[in-house]
Amino acid sequence: MPKILLIVNDFGIGGIQRLVLDQSYYLSSKGINATILILGQMPGKDSPSFFNSEQALIKKLGVNFMSFNGSRSSQLKDLVELIKSNDFSLVICNNSRSTVLSFAVKILSRKKFVIVSIIHQLLSMSSPLQRTKRIIYSQFSDILFAYSVAVEKDWNLRRKRNLFIWILSCFREISVCRNGVFLPRIKSIKVNAITSENKRRRLIFASRVTAWKGLDHIKKVLTLPSFATTELLLITPFPAESFINEASVVSQNLVTNIVGKSITEIDFNSNDLHLYPASYGSKSKFIEGISLNVLEMSCIGVKSFVTKNGIETWPELADMGVVQEIDWDELSDTDGELILGSTVLTTEKIEKSQSLIDIANNIRMIFEKAGLRLSV
Repeated sequence: MPKILLIVNDFGIGGIQRLVLDQSYYLSSKGINATILILGQMPGKDSPSFFNSEQALIKKLGVNFMSFNGSRSSQLKDLVELIKSNDFSLVICNNSRSTVLSFAVKILSRKKFVIVSIIHQLLSMSSPLQRTKRIIYSQFSDILFAYSVAVEKDWNLRRKRNLFIWILSCFREISVCRNGVFLPRIKSIKVNAITSENKRRRLIFASRVTAWKGLDHIKKVLTLPSFATTELLLITPFPAESFINEASVVSQNLVTNIVGKSITEIDFNSNDLHLYPASYGSKSKFIEGISLNVLEMSCIGVKSFVTKNGIETWPELADMGVVQEIDWDELSDTDGELILGSTVLTTEKIEKSQSLIDIANNIRMIFEKAGLRLSV
């Protein structure tokens, strides 16, 4: 069986950490040795982290964790020693620095392994210097993936606009490898069946409290008459006191903040409504409206309402009505009534969503590109 190394900068609560841990769960469940390397400190005992909240599953499946918390030179030395003492077939890098580091280690250790680099953010959201570095560093990979169609399109547009960047980045073409979810983890989540049509619906926002996640749109939602008595459940890595205070000025809604927990620790209702109003700003030509939180909600049967023109990576979910596009800038009370009146997802739609979103599809594509066999 191959050994796989997955590298991240830190291990708090975020989309990259969620994906890497679910990839590792799946690999371990198939008898494949998966090691997560953190280029920094291990999470503290009381720090919000999937490492802390999912210890039982991590231990059950035997996912290995390591951390190199030294200078860049010491990290290089430590990684050379790690690679020399292990026959890793594949190294999956989730940031540009780890891609370059892995390339250097490949030369110094004289070991053969495939470097896969995954781009998790649109280039347009980086400064000019940062995006140039990211494009150049990506060329040190063997295989280059974008997690979404929006990232791929943005990447190629930036290359076409700059001849210098085009020349520097001509060695590695980028392609899309969609994210996924480890289904056994999701299937353990408690979802209360709501049979009464009069049961009050609840709004869910599960993400970091940052502007580009669409917090201004969430506040606007709360001002609509149709949501006047609707509870908002905020699931965030850190306390959202500032947002709650601002929301209390514009509305009287009950806002509950669950902090630093995995969604596996939270009870949901089948008639909950998940909002993900991603807002990348007026200068962004592309937008990814389907986050990992949206994928998780789809798998447990909670419908999501996402930003218009952001479903290109997952059109099937929109076609099934599992997610629905909203023009948040033009949001009216009529839209609010449509959201509240949306039907609960059927078992058939939930099962189809799970089949599409299964992390096995993500791992299978990575293995195929890397020339590795994956036993089903």
